[in-house]
Amino acid sequence: MDFITGNTSVVAVVVAVVIVLALLSFVASRVRRVPPNEALIVVGRGAERSEGGGISSPQKVIIGGRTFVWPIFQEGFTLSLEQYQTPVEVQAIDANYIRTAVKATVNFKVTGTEDGVRRAAQRYLLQQQQLPVIVQQSLEGSIRGLIGGQPVDDLVKNFSRLAADAVNETKGELAELGLQIETMNIREIETPGSTYLADRGRAEAAVAKQNADVAEAEAERIAALARIGNTQQTAERQLQLDVRQAQIKAETDRANAEASAAGELARATQDKLVAEQESIAVAEQAKVNQERLNIDVRQPAEAAAYASVQNAEAERDAANAAVEAEAFRRTQLADA
Repeated sequence: MDFITGNTSVVAVVVAVVIVLALLSFVASRVRRVPPNEALIVVGRGAERSEGGGISSPQKVIIGGRTFVWPIFQEGFTLSLEQYQTPVEVQAIDANYIRTAVKATVNFKVTGTEDGVRRAAQRYLLQQQQLPVIVQQSLEGSIRGLIGGQPVDDLVKNFSRLAADAVNETKGELAELGLQIETMNIREIETPGSTYLADRGRAEAAVAKQNADVAEAEAERIAALARIGNTQQTAERQLQLDVRQAQIKAETDRANAEASAAGELARATQDKLVAEQESIAVAEQAKVNQERLNIDVRQPAEAAAYASVQNAEAERDAANAAVEAEAFRRTQLADA
């Protein structure tokens, strides 16, 4: 009995765990996570939401979040909020009764608000692939009206205004459908079945070529005048340069001549000073030689001559004295 009771308890625990896991798995499977590029519309009991003014909506819209969808009582539907792209091609008669074709590319999406999602869900929740067709039809009507109201020349001159006018005219209609246009680009405007634009293009090209030729001739004339002016200015500048170079050369030659003359004069003055100094030196040398001659020759000669004269005078005086003495002696003798 204890064994049976123990096994029963184990089985009960296992069954309870399995039930709990199943419930958790079931609950997890009913939790819907909504990415930012989608909207979840929950319908059924308990999905009603109160909007502004006390109006109750039978759908609950979840954008970028999560919610629990009750089984049996509720069901959830997804609506893409991603951007769609579709081409639009329209042919109509313009104001001048010329068949005109407009080719454009449109980027659009479901309006990312609860009201926009509800409007879109009410109309094409299960037919989302028809969205490009709906947008094409709305834009075709507005573009046809715009083409018929003005000549093709004006359409060609301003693509962006045509696109802006088409978007503005369809904005309210698409908002009622829960849609909004992101961008619209006009790719091309043609006149099928006629060469109207081509002819206008040739005429404009001819005028443009004529204007270009005139502008080119004028540019060449201006360039020629500029070249002549540059040549004249260059010649004048060259003449000024030659005159200035001649002036500089004359000034240089005069300065060189003055420097050369000054050099010759300086050399002559220097030579004169040297000659004067040499003359003074020679005179001084002569004086020195004269003094040396006086000392070495004249004075000894004069001394010798003087000595000779003195000797001769002494001898003469001695002879005279001897004669006088002899005469005196003789006189004395004679007297004696």
